[in-house]
Amino acid sequence: SGGVSVFVGSLVTEIIGVVRAHVAALGGNAVTSYFMTECILEVYPHKNQCQCLINVGGDVVQTSNVAAVVAAAASAVTSEKTDKI
Repeated sequence: SGGVSVFVGSLVTEIIGVVRAHVAALGGNAVTSYFMTECILEVYPHKNQCQCLINVGGDVVQTSNVAAVVAAAASAVTSEKTDKI
């Protein structure tokens, strides 16, 4: 129940889940330049079926919080100085 719009909405949600899993498998934590170049939707109402082909892509990157990195480096330098005193 819900028709083609519910099917497409569910499909896009699942595709985003697959993209997230693929990004994690490659060791990244973000996708930049995400794109969807093609979406072919075929509806067969007499069979109550739909088929959809979607092509997605993007660049997998590993990001970090710069402020956290700077704070960790400053903390390491501070603890290094106190260890020598």
